[in-house]
Amino acid sequence: MGSREIVCLANSRKYNGKCIAGKDPSDHLWVRPVSSSGKGELKTIQIKFEDGTIPKLLDIISLPLKKYDPKTYQPENWLISSERWRKVGTYPDNKLDELCDDVPILWINNQPSKDRISHKYIKKKALGSSLLFIRVKDAVILREDKEYEDKEKKKVKAYFSYNQIHYTLSVTDPEIEKRYGDKKPGKYPISADRVYMCISLGEPYEADDCCYKLVASIITTDFAEDMTVETNINNVELTQEPKQLGNKELVSPDRKLSSKRMESRNKNSILMAIIQTMGNINFKFGRSFLKDILKGSKSKRILEVKNLATPESYGLLSDYTGEQILAIIDELISDGYLEINNNFESGFRRPLIFLTEESKKSLAHEKLNEPRGDSSHQKSYTVENIRETHPKAYEKWTEEEEKTLTKLFKKGTTIEDISNQCGRKPGAIRSRLKKLGLTSANKNAET
Repeated sequence: MGSREIVCLANSRKYNGKCIAGKDPSDHLWVRPVSSSGKGELKTIQIKFEDGTIPKLLDIISLPLKKYDPKTYQPENWLISSERWRKVGTYPDNKLDELCDDVPILWINNQPSKDRISHKYIKKKALGSSLLFIRVKDAVILREDKEYEDKEKKKVKAYFSYNQIHYTLSVTDPEIEKRYGDKKPGKYPISADRVYMCISLGEPYEADDCCYKLVASIITTDFAEDMTVETNINNVELTQEPKQLGNKELVSPDRKLSSKRMESRNKNSILMAIIQTMGNINFKFGRSFLKDILKGSKSKRILEVKNLATPESYGLLSDYTGEQILAIIDELISDGYLEINNNFESGFRRPLIFLTEESKKSLAHEKLNEPRGDSSHQKSYTVENIRETHPKAYEKWTEEEEKTLTKLFKKGTTIEDISNQCGRKPGAIRSRLKKLGLTSANKNAET
């Protein structure tokens, strides 16, 4: 098979061995090397470098791989060969944001504790991943004593907030367990500039057939000294859980945009503001660049731009995830307000995005003209509402889903029927068809 490089983002314990995982720095795809014994855990001798040391977090490792060996609950697994691993570098911690997964929630929160997913659900829904690298807020280490088989067991957990949702998950990072394992039971805030966590789905637990969400690593840019001070358990108040609507988590943030930006989340207002942003920028760019403007990215390429439309445009959708913003842009493309130019003769390596004549008319009248699609534009953009009719909205596409989409399209299935079968919005279906290089020549599929 050959070798593949990864940035080590997880180096955790697994049964009597190790679990290593990371992302390929070239394409940011996850790779979890596994062995052929037991549950795939790795022995120390299997992961040693030539100098006898073992991988550390942020090491860039060249992995000798034998074959792809996925499981329903861990699709990133690759079987290792017998060759020795090599360290080829160290990933800079000031670029960790580039490795973060842009997801609204940690897979799904269909359990009251949000710390597990049933194996049955995973087999039915095919999550598409079992590893996530995220930047978190309000991180606190919890040291607890638990009775287990008549013995007291020291437990280390992590409490944190991600996209305004709060989680408490078990920690399997041995360095964190070592640091806090002998401390008194209590709460220990992580006082660091930035806190990142690798969240992994474990093997199905025999007692309840659930895969538990585990904190496989905690990476900080600055471990402050005060985080190691033993804190009385009552000194730290954990933020209350967010309100819930029935059994569904309120995923998308509900805070209002500032009055200088938008006074409401009315869909027409959002779409019109995006079109105005496009009209005020006088250079060529693609979907990702527009997404970064609307998100309010602090990246150098965005901050260096002098004519970023107006202050209302920059950060207009700062409380949306990148994936949600791209979905909104794709809907504008699908509705005929924006168009993608795939002609690379201009020297640009990626497709560029342009205003259509329809959107230019809207700019001239300062009012959004009706698109060629449906007229349901007054509906607000909330993940919760959209997923009531499109359960897979804003989730990443899996390879299996793309195969199903291709098959349905080639059979002549209508966009509406494909949308219903795939659980995604019609605009998302059209956008994915374009990305897959499938044309709209099939008349039935466009009706």
